[in-house]
Amino acid sequence: MATEDHDLDEIRHATWFEQGKLIRFELPLIAETGRPVGRIPLGAEVAPFVQEAAGLLANQGSDLLAQYLVESYRPEETYGSAFGKLFARLFQQQGLILMDRSILACTKLHRRFISTRWRNATR
Repeated sequence: MATEDHDLDEIRHATWFEQGKLIRFELPLIAETGRPVGRIPLGAEVAPFVQEAAGLLANQGSDLLAQYLVESYRPEETYGSAFGKLFARLFQQQGLILMDRSILACTKLHRRFISTRWRNATR
């Protein structure tokens, strides 16, 4: 996950297609735009968006996805932790491994993994 990224404006919104129209969910732009997004809490403003989005999902028969959304996107979560929790729940059966690039150890591990894969692929 690119949680070390600083482009909050790029990730603070989502657009959904519902009954022939686009619905935009957008958190306010805050003064913390210079911090890595993985460290910025979602805040209380996320709660009504999550409830509305979960309601739309439930109305379409996606109760489990609605539950995952509610469990993941809580005010105390950061942009990174909420996304990570949602994807971990969505792909738990497939064994997806998420790496938080804002954690130095993960960045080093990621580099080692990629370079090993590259060496093996070019043999």
